[in-house]
Amino acid sequence: MLVRGLQEAGPCPTRQGFIDSLRAVDDYDAGGLIPSTDFEEDFGKLNECYAFIRVNAAGDGFDVVDPNYCGTRLTA
Repeated sequence: MLVRGLQEAGPCPTRQGFIDSLRAVDDYDAGGLIPSTDFEEDFGKLNECYAFIRVNAAGDGFDVVDPNYCGTRLTA
């Protein structure tokens, strides 16, 4: 997320520019490792689904174990 936020913020990012630019991202998926996330729509909410990944046997990449391990949000 840090790298994506810096890419979106442009060549001379400020703290606020970084935050605003990252919140505007609506398709973050960590290079295909996790389900797509919309930072503006999902801001302040717990995820319903998480991806479980592990380092591969060669130690040079990742394997997705379960891309959508899901639950439901509880309301108080």
